[in-house]
Amino acid sequence: MKTIIITGIAKGLGYSMYSLLSKTRCYIVGIDKESMNNNNETLATINNLTMNLSEESLDLSKINNILPDQTEEIIFINNAGIIKPIGKVGTIQDLSIVEATFVNFISPMRIANIIKSKAMKLGVHMRIINISTGAANKPFPGWSMYCSTKCGIKMFFDCIDREDESIIVHHIDPGVMDTGMQQLIRDASFEQFPLRDKFVEYKSKNLLQKPEDVARNILTKEGLL
Repeated sequence: MKTIIITGIAKGLGYSMYSLLSKTRCYIVGIDKESMNNNNETLATINNLTMNLSEESLDLSKINNILPDQTEEIIFINNAGIIKPIGKVGTIQDLSIVEATFVNFISPMRIANIIKSKAMKLGVHMRIINISTGAANKPFPGWSMYCSTKCGIKMFFDCIDREDESIIVHHIDPGVMDTGMQQLIRDASFEQFPLRDKFVEYKSKNLLQKPEDVARNILTKEGLL
């Protein structure tokens, strides 16, 4: 049995991957800021146990107690990410900087550290599937927080990869999808995001991929379906 920890499962790509994985025989732990059942109860399916926990109130160290001791591999799918704040530096609010840093950078670092400790204790392999973005490698005006935090977490995972040969790290850029994040980008003003019209064009020309199609493709390539 494989153990899979996936973040950002309430919507978009994360929800699509979560839905597909919940039909497998893997043990799944889903983490999101929003509770899919609004009360943070354990979600159970026929073949596996899936837990949905609130990032805002969750003591992430408890993940170590949730993970089973009988597993052949521990897989961390780092999917959660937020595009906000969109805007030029000097105009964005301080609290939004803190939130973006927590979700995109600090939280996945903490989770990876906990999971690595568990994998070392059990003597099993660990795999990190980082849902990345082109913005992790290229600066975009108005996306200073998104670009920098996604770039930072990519480097953190690359360091883990260099530290231990038993760990596999895959960075995956899923491309543009029809998600709430894309809606936020289109809703931004030209002053906030000068490249806004390009993303409006993606939608108008029906160039956005369906999250469920991208999710199936990623999980199939990773051998999880």
